[in-house]
Amino acid sequence: MDKKIVKNESGLTLVEVMVALLIFSFFIVAFVITNGANLTYSRNFKDELKLRDLAVGIINETIVNPPELTEGLTLSPETKKFENEKDYSYTITWKKFELPDFTKMSGEENSDDPRQAFQKKVFEQVKENMEKMVWQLAVEVKSENTNMTYRLATWVYNEKAAVSLSGF
Repeated sequence: MDKKIVKNESGLTLVEVMVALLIFSFFIVAFVITNGANLTYSRNFKDELKLRDLAVGIINETIVNPPELTEGLTLSPETKKFENEKDYSYTITWKKFELPDFTKMSGEENSDDPRQAFQKKVFEQVKENMEKMVWQLAVEVKSENTNMTYRLATWVYNEKAAVSLSGF
């Protein structure tokens, strides 16, 4: 009597199951890594938005109520803490607007041409007026917890500066 061995071909072999588990594990690992990275980016973006909002608030307050724009502002940056946000500090830096020397840029320092002399005089007058009227305000906000910083700068117009047109 010969016994017949019956093969069960309706199920999956061990190799097929292992391949399916490998593909599924790749999918799960990719999903978890992507989701974790998205959470990290979202947290960093949230912190950056908070820093930006605080910097914009300080700039808006300073533009509405500007200090007297004198040379003393440019000596050293002013660092303070926020009243409502204890974990954040900010630094205000003022710089004067500076134009480079026009004669050195054009390469014609000593010229006898009257037009050149007039252009030089006009440029010097414009340079003097612009340096009195335009200032740069830079605000850097720092989170004490994460050490993240956000820097925002803008130009501020000195409304008290008088434009002089002497010499024309």
